Amino acid sequence: MPRSLTRCPVPPTCFVPSCPADFVGQAGKVAEIMLRKAAALSSHESVLLPAALVLLHAGREQEAEKIALALDNMLQSHTTAYARLIRAEIRAHTERYGEAIELFRDSIKRRDTWFARFLLGKLYAETGHFAEAMAELDLCLKRRGEATDVFFYDTPSLRYLPPAYYWLARAQENMGVADARRNYDLFLALREAADPPDPLAADTRRRVSAPAR
Repeated sequence: MPRSLTRCPVPPTCFVPSCPADFVGQAGKVAEIMLRKAAALSSHESVLLPAALVLLHAGREQEAEKIALALDNMLQSHTTAYARLIRAEIRAHTERYGEAIELFRDSIKRRDTWFARFLLGKLYAETGHFAEAMAELDLCLKRRGEATDVFFYDTPSLRYLPPAYYWLARAQENMGVADARRNYDLFLALREAADPPDPLAADTRRRVSAPAR
């Protein structure tokens, strides 16, 4: 497996931005504390999964694993599927990419969620498997209607959609696909004015302004 690129988590909640750097400083610490408390009070995956992702990317893998175990112990196919997603992200975070991909695929077998397809496609892009990334992320955009409520719980979640355009464009750029620029532009249209600034937007501006290779 090729060496990983720097991993950027999905924005797990409406008040947590999209890159590990965003967890540096007081705002990130406050968000982490809020999510840990929320996870302690809730038993729904719409809270538990984002909380686990925040904890994981704050370096708290054991706490993320506890949430995965809690979801597993609910003994429902969809909560087990989300538990597999958390464990897949834990494996990816520790560069055990083969295990991560197997866990993502097991999650999809249990429940074919938009979130699983997105995280799998993102991992493929980060590890240099661009054709596979394009297949998964293109499917995400075809199913973008699901991104409005990824947990099927009347919980607005459209914020998860913009990074799909970014990672698809990254994969397309590396495969020499002309649509990469269009998807970068679509991502910027959604995230360029984000407050706080989205680091992926800064990277996108750099890529679209760079001379053609």
